[in-house]
Amino acid sequence: MSDFNYEFVGGDGKVYGPFTAAQLEGMVAQGRALETSRARIVGSEQWQTVDNLLTAFRADAASARKRETGSSVGQAPRPGIYTSRPVAAHQEGGNTTLAMLSMVFGILSVTVGWFLCCMPGILGIPAVVTGHISLSKNRSKPTVYGGVGMAKAGLVMGYISLLFTVGLWIAAILAPSQDSNVSSTAGTRFEQWVNEPAPNFSVTTLDGKELDLSDLKGRAVIVDFWATWCPPCIKEIPHFIRLAKEHDPIELTIIGISDEPESKLRRFAQKEDINYLIASAELNFPPYNKITGIPTTFFIDEDGVIRDIHVGYMNYNEIKAAAFP
Repeated sequence: MSDFNYEFVGGDGKVYGPFTAAQLEGMVAQGRALETSRARIVGSEQWQTVDNLLTAFRADAASARKRETGSSVGQAPRPGIYTSRPVAAHQEGGNTTLAMLSMVFGILSVTVGWFLCCMPGILGIPAVVTGHISLSKNRSKPTVYGGVGMAKAGLVMGYISLLFTVGLWIAAILAPSQDSNVSSTAGTRFEQWVNEPAPNFSVTTLDGKELDLSDLKGRAVIVDFWATWCPPCIKEIPHFIRLAKEHDPIELTIIGISDEPESKLRRFAQKEDINYLIASAELNFPPYNKITGIPTTFFIDEDGVIRDIHVGYMNYNEIKAAAFP
């Protein structure tokens, strides 16, 4: 067996060889081959692990030395006995951990990533990072690191998630916002509703309480239609939190309404420490069903009359001025 040549399957799925046993041992020592990689004697149909083949080689070489030492002149040594354990031909030949991680993160980014405040890019980043590391290691040591297909799949899904998330944010940031110093309802579909009684609605807040708009007369009311994936909406949240701290609920009530699932809104509200009312609801009657862009904010006075409807981002002073004209 010491005269045999060997070949093995690298992490990239290619067959490398032939090598002598000494060369194969050297490649294992240098980290260029794994002991668990599939290997065989050149010309053989039986695949083994590199470790099993080298173990058999060492045992055979030791046995041959003993026979040579104890044999008489001209006596031929007995052939070595090959007892290494067979390995299934489909066994993976390389380290695919990083490639698998990339693919898993990629799949998660385009599936459950949407439940993390609609931010698939959160999981797209590790998919891209682990994918590039895996491919880099495969290029430097193709005999050790495999899973090229999985790594590429993870990269594609990761980049798609990142690009979509970045595009969503850019589109929202570049969306034109109106200055509250100019009537935000002038010339819009909301103009006819200004100085008109606000149609009543009933929603269930995250704390499980039923809330009727008509019950809030006697105080200023801000109704903000928003979403967790909307950058301008998120940018306004600290202003609403500040107003809620500065004013007693009997003076000002703030209600944030989104059509997203209640569970997602609850996680987001806890993460952002939101201290005003949040509800998951769809209001399918005018003027609330006229909303085509968010944030859209209704400012209702103590008599239940709509005094302003603003589409787009507002800073703290603008919101306060609209709530308390």
